[in-house]
Amino acid sequence: MFSGVYLQTLFRKVLREKEPKTSYYDIIKELARVAVVQLEIAKKKYLVRTEIRGLAAAWLLKLWVNKYRLML
Repeated sequence: MFSGVYLQTLFRKVLREKEPKTSYYDIIKELARVAVVQLEIAKKKYLVRTEIRGLAAAWLLKLWVNKYRLML
């Protein structure tokens, strides 16, 4: 329970800093509609989202691009 609250708080903080006009609830609502599949790789199980759309996709893409641009 504590880790969930911590992650939610951290996500909201990053969202406010990076995209202040983007609604946290809109992103969570869109993520809630995403299908998830379980994959097993090298005897480890992972949950993987099959599709992300809308504000959630745009925000996650920006986050990914910024992360890897900083690593170049």
